[in-house]
Amino acid sequence: MLNLTNRLQIDLNENDLNSSLNHIYNLIDNINIPSSLKQIAFPENFLDHKFYFIIPKFFKEAFGLRNKKFINDICNSGYFYFKYLLCLDSLTDQDMILENEELKKNIYKIQILQSHIYHEQALMILGYYFGKNDSFWKTWEKRNNDFLKSIQMDSFYNIDLTVNEYEFLCVGKCSFTNVAVDVFNFYCNNENEEMYDDLVKINNFFSIGRCILDDIEDFKKDLIFKKNNLGHVFLNEWLKNKNLVFNDYSNEELEKLLISTGVLEKLLTLSIEYLQKAILICEKYDTKLVKYKKLLSSVLNSIVFYKVQTESYRVDVLIKNKTKDKVKLDSNTLNNAISISKKYITSLQFQNGSWYENSNKQGLSNLWATGFISSFLSDEDVERKKSVEFLNKFQNNNLWGYNTDWSYDFDSTTCALINVIENNDDHERIKAWQYGQNEDGGFSTYSKNDTYLLEKLNLKENHVKGWVQSHVCVSALAYYFVVTKKMEKHVDVKKLKQYLLSNTNKNGVWDSYWWTSPIYSTCFIIQSLINENEEDTALIKEKIETLLKLQAKNGSFVCPLNKKESAFYSALVLDTICLNKDYFELFSVEAEKICKWLLDNQLSNGSFENTNYQVIPNPNVKQWKPNNKFVFNSYGAGNSITGEQYALFTTSIALRAFRRFSKLKN
Repeated sequence: MLNLTNRLQIDLNENDLNSSLNHIYNLIDNINIPSSLKQIAFPENFLDHKFYFIIPKFFKEAFGLRNKKFINDICNSGYFYFKYLLCLDSLTDQDMILENEELKKNIYKIQILQSHIYHEQALMILGYYFGKNDSFWKTWEKRNNDFLKSIQMDSFYNIDLTVNEYEFLCVGKCSFTNVAVDVFNFYCNNENEEMYDDLVKINNFFSIGRCILDDIEDFKKDLIFKKNNLGHVFLNEWLKNKNLVFNDYSNEELEKLLISTGVLEKLLTLSIEYLQKAILICEKYDTKLVKYKKLLSSVLNSIVFYKVQTESYRVDVLIKNKTKDKVKLDSNTLNNAISISKKYITSLQFQNGSWYENSNKQGLSNLWATGFISSFLSDEDVERKKSVEFLNKFQNNNLWGYNTDWSYDFDSTTCALINVIENNDDHERIKAWQYGQNEDGGFSTYSKNDTYLLEKLNLKENHVKGWVQSHVCVSALAYYFVVTKKMEKHVDVKKLKQYLLSNTNKNGVWDSYWWTSPIYSTCFIIQSLINENEEDTALIKEKIETLLKLQAKNGSFVCPLNKKESAFYSALVLDTICLNKDYFELFSVEAEKICKWLLDNQLSNGSFENTNYQVIPNPNVKQWKPNNKFVFNSYGAGNSITGEQYALFTTSIALRAFRRFSKLKN
């Protein structure tokens, strides 16, 4: 199982950490016990859980505290008590996996000794500051009782726990984290009850989120020792819904089911939701909780990374099982090509209306992919109607991103809007998207004002200049959207068009920032000019002719970076030529050759070979050239080239191109 808890990228402030470390080392040196016992009580790994060591420092600004000695003393006390509870938990559970029983017994004996010393040191410090404060000790008693109730509740293994019961269990087991808030509250005689309650809520949400991660890590061990685990609860619920029985499966089978059923993703998603609730409360207090918010965001980003990778693995297995039987067709016809293309696209649409395609470090795309694929279907296709429902469900202020876990971007949003906007009466829905247009008239992919993106990337604004500038390919699709949906009155289309016409390359076509060939941007701009009823037919003819200079003798178009024939780019050119009867008649010979090549290269399941069409420059790269050092990586990364995994982009374009070609031929 994933060892999530230990891998989380928790960004701790080194200055905060070092001052507290020096303080606790001095305290340990002065503890009056024999040196042999001291070595047992404070082994080399004593301070391994550094996060729990400096928890109190996240609240000092909220209470306006400047007393360094007090803060460090409370860090020491809190950590001693945390270590005491770890010993208590281990002694209660007795779930250590060791074959040597004698060694196990000795470790438990050592933990009894350690727990006594840790408990004593924690209370000595608290006693020094709050010895006669009855109110503090009543609160302490409440925290202690919450912990004991959770231990009692946890002693009964229950795979039918409710989420509310699980929350109570987690908050109780982690009640000691709230002592840090209690301590500052009483020390400062704080009268801001709302802030005190909010800090406790933040801790509780964080505790529940972390407990879920612990459950993922301990999934199999908790099966062996019959310990409460939310993964067991959710998997039991899933099996019940299938009229299956949890106890009929072996531990190994249950561990596999955790991933294949999507329950692992459900757990990670729930953990993410609790972290987001905690961050939302932090934002109420601005700079007072900036360190805590940064920590929570760091943990959140790590969980999101594991979630999207887990989802990608599960979905990839599902799709590849469906698409493994594919060979080149011995013969093919246009009608057959349309039929099997459509069947392939339909077969890979998920029940919620989405498609998955493309892979990078943010996982598989479902929002961008669904928007793109659906935009090449006809209004009569039921698959498009289902995809619109999915897109509407997962919009955020009418903005969409690469997937449901990643920050919004204006290109994914354009793809979605092409589908969800029915006509120009829906212009209210494009207001948020319009902020993607820059002063130069072009559209950027990401907004330079998107702090969420910077947090996700863990970068500063000046490190993402390449991603927030205007991009020709993003602007080309934006132009296509505006003219096809008749939104000219609501967007500065003149400025957008000027930006595009002034950014051609030396050959007179348009290079792309995110795509491996100028074919992508050029095709969408040509289609936009045609849809706009551009009177300058000479310009359109010139651009198509320039585009067709890239055509190979066999009718195909290649990906210029790997020099391989590409069904994606070939279909896109055919789709463009077949948009308008006049241009089709002008370039019918070339169109016939493209169509023949596509028919000859279609696979038996209706798909095509994948194309590496996507470039992912580092966020600071403003312009790249074909001779730049890009690495082919099917899972994406900085300065890499990747592309489709299941040929869905290619097949959807080919479907529309075949349909258009067929209509013009008949």
